[in-house]
Amino acid sequence: MDLDHFRRQFPITETRAYLFAGAISPAARDVRAAADRWSERWTYDPLLEFWAFEAELEELRSEFAKFIRAEPDQIVIADNTSRAAGLAARLLSTQAREIVVDDTTYPSSIYPWLVMGRQPIYIPTYQAEDPTAELSRQLEQMPPAVVVISHVAPLTGYRHDIARLAASVRAQEGLLFVDAAQ
Repeated sequence: MDLDHFRRQFPITETRAYLFAGAISPAARDVRAAADRWSERWTYDPLLEFWAFEAELEELRSEFAKFIRAEPDQIVIADNTSRAAGLAARLLSTQAREIVVDDTTYPSSIYPWLVMGRQPIYIPTYQAEDPTAELSRQLEQMPPAVVVISHVAPLTGYRHDIARLAASVRAQEGLLFVDAAQ
């Protein structure tokens, strides 16, 4: 899909540049159409729509898995990023590993660990020329850890090189938890 086609999916771009894509983002035309179809069906036959819900989630899981080259059973669908972070943290908390975050990580990815009484090790990367390289360098000096990062830093817009960071974490036999909501 080319960028112009993608931009046309978002009517808001006809009048402005919308740069806040955190908790509230504008709907794409296709998303709006799907929500309208769902609302119409729910209005006239809610039980039919209710029973179709599971099949639609499975279709979403399957399509998303194809998109990221994964298997459908590797995909968990949650209603928001905070809940997904909490679920992932609970699953990963069984690992007897340190929790490592850099100082560009969005707080909602850190909160679940704090709630479970796990105090993350903070690695400063904010001022680094290449935060991914700095984080990888410092991880080399540590035992295997669960590394928790935001793909895109909320304050600077820095985008971690996930493939490079994953290779570094894997080399240390660690686990990588990425908040890719941005």
